[in-house]
Amino acid sequence: MGTPGGTLIILSNTLTESLVWHRGPLLIHGPTSGNWDEELEPIIISDWIHANPYQTFLLETMRKAPQLDSIVVNGHGKFICDKTDPKCIGGSSPYTGIFKKGKRYLLRLVNTSTESTFIVSLDKHILEVVSNDLVAIEPYKTKSLHLGIGQRYSVIVEADPTESTSDGAYWLRTTVAQGCGDVTQRNETTAVIRYDEKSTNLPTSHPWNYSILCQDEPYENLKPIVPWEVASSPANADDDPYRADLNVTYPDGKILDHWRLANHTLWIDYSDPTILDLDNATWNPSSNVAEYDYDNKWVYIVLQANWTKATADFLGGLKNHPIHLHGHDFAILAQSNETYDEIESTKKFNFLNPPRRDSALLPINGYLAIAFKTDNPGVWLLHCHLGKISLPLRSLCLFFTFLCVMTRGKCFAWHIANGLGVQILERQYDIDNALGSLDSTKEVCTAWNSWFKDNPFEKLDSGL
Repeated sequence: MGTPGGTLIILSNTLTESLVWHRGPLLIHGPTSGNWDEELEPIIISDWIHANPYQTFLLETMRKAPQLDSIVVNGHGKFICDKTDPKCIGGSSPYTGIFKKGKRYLLRLVNTSTESTFIVSLDKHILEVVSNDLVAIEPYKTKSLHLGIGQRYSVIVEADPTESTSDGAYWLRTTVAQGCGDVTQRNETTAVIRYDEKSTNLPTSHPWNYSILCQDEPYENLKPIVPWEVASSPANADDDPYRADLNVTYPDGKILDHWRLANHTLWIDYSDPTILDLDNATWNPSSNVAEYDYDNKWVYIVLQANWTKATADFLGGLKNHPIHLHGHDFAILAQSNETYDEIESTKKFNFLNPPRRDSALLPINGYLAIAFKTDNPGVWLLHCHLGKISLPLRSLCLFFTFLCVMTRGKCFAWHIANGLGVQILERQYDIDNALGSLDSTKEVCTAWNSWFKDNPFEKLDSGL
């Protein structure tokens, strides 16, 4: 159980391309904490937008809310469109999986959405949860599962429904969580599990009753099989909690928004990547670099969402935000809706085998305290997976931006394109030995500089 296994997400890292074009699962076979007979292909759940993402990015900077259209499962979905539109061709069908009664099936659930947290359920079937992200956990049973953006769960389903239907078909539902998704057509009946593979009838099954609140799975349910004990004194004890805010500019009389972290908006120079400047002692402020130069020590990061009322009013309200870390699993020391207090809150931190994963929700007006050991030299990214902010939902979102190499395959959409990011160097002077030769990276940068000299253009976004 100590070997990681599960599903990663591979997405484009170019502006907002992954919102509609480049995404898919990377499956790592590892141990699971429950027995199963057969597995279905990974089930990729996402909201969907028909608009050009580049145009959508420009709308975002001018506070014109981009609108997501519908929900898809493994590329299948239903969208009611204007029949006079030549692009409205019809013929859609839900994604379908086949069960044989009595067998146990492993389902890998993945949320690659731009802004939607889902509650996933299978009518009249119990889900046995056996892993979160890449971490095997003690199995627990539930009728529904809260699946945040960037999160992955493995569940085992026994092909033995609690209630039979005449057609032997059951809806796999993907319900948008309350306050965590702005989708025009919220059709939650997006996939079908059938016991009769020849049938084409749509299910007549009824849903379970479940909460649609936007939240993570219960903290106490996520118990890793292989325990970690986190040091109660972090190496970075003097660090302040991280906050993010919005920088508003008015070029040519237009309102443009750019996110910033630690008082800087990240704006990358393609000709000068951080990974080729590892001898630097100082950094350009627009590179927004923070150093974690600790050798195999535990570090804590506390993410806060408790803004002032004036700021919340200006931003149009607050909501939960899905936070993801590259390069590490993190231990969740605490996840709370309470305002963070540097003395009282730390007394509640859990150091003995806390939940461990790489994606977790930052609660409204609360905080998320995470920890990891600096045992993986590199330039790593901690970021919010929320892809867009419309004015009524504008709120806190945090990014740590990784440049050039070594990503774990996530995309950062509108927020990172608008500059919300920080590059964290973990053990800066050990990175060369960890990575090996950077000749191929240098070749790419040389080719870029040569091309750019003859094809100059004004960069519209942060470069990430």
